[in-house]
Amino acid sequence: MATNSLSTVTYRSNPEGSMISVFVGFFLLGFVVLLLYFGLKASWLAVPLVAFALYRRQSMNTRQPDPLPFIFSIDGIQYGERIFRITDMEDVAIDIYAFDGFEYRDGFGTGSAGIRARGDKNVVSFRVAGDVHDFNFYLADYADFCTLKKVMDDWITAGISVAERQEFSDEFIQREMNYFGTDSGIEEESD
Repeated sequence: MATNSLSTVTYRSNPEGSMISVFVGFFLLGFVVLLLYFGLKASWLAVPLVAFALYRRQSMNTRQPDPLPFIFSIDGIQYGERIFRITDMEDVAIDIYAFDGFEYRDGFGTGSAGIRARGDKNVVSFRVAGDVHDFNFYLADYADFCTLKKVMDDWITAGISVAERQEFSDEFIQREMNYFGTDSGIEEESD
């Protein structure tokens, strides 16, 4: 792949997590009905639900990391063995939420306490030969964020239309990283 490339993780749905969540939801609904019918005497029925939820908390996730490699480069996007050439891609849209560990102040009552973002809410969407492809992907740190921005700049320079939306402006990201002393993850080049 080309110089500016980013290898990252995507997410896919976890059917087991969805089924468990539905099961717990029905059990909780049944518990509320029994609680209304029998009163507080039925509260002991919550013990199995709480124990199950705590024991199986990880498997209740409705999505899981996809083991296939996902790579952004000037050539396009590689997902596993599939290569989506940038010249074949239409309606490219990238929604960047944040990178993992980005800490910021929300401005609504937390004061100087920071909210730490997870880097797993980023989305890329594009169309190839009429088929729409959507991927949720992970940005591990600020270096990954910068590399993705460079890849997008390469695409735009190559004449590809890219619709980009960022939850936070570059200036806000820099200001909050300075405020919280967040490491950029970018290695300084020596002369």
